Amino acid sequence: MKSVIAIDGYLGTTSRVACTDTAAVLSTSVYQDANGRTADVLLITCEDANVRFAFGTNPTQGARAVGHVIEIGESYRLDQKGAIASVKFINAENGSDGALQITPVFFGSEPAL
Repeated sequence: MKSVIAIDGYLGTTSRVACTDTAAVLSTSVYQDANGRTADVLLITCEDANVRFAFGTNPTQGARAVGHVIEIGESYRLDQKGAIASVKFINAENGSDGALQITPVFFGSEPAL
């Protein structure tokens, strides 16, 4: 099933983020503009293999895994600045490297180039 995600504001640069078997936060270069402004929304799409994400703790793998799963081809909209800065990602399954395509969205006026 195809999904449609409405986007208001201006779009930052899309980044491909490789996931590994170690939980990690996003680099600020993924969700901040050239002026250091944090995105209001992230559009996140999963590719290659499923990815798990969590807030306030590290996502984990295995039979008692912690975190939410983003499946291949799914897209999510993360729209809280604190969550954007603190979300952590990991491969859903050990050794199955996933990738995320992430586009930041900024509300208000687009900065002058």
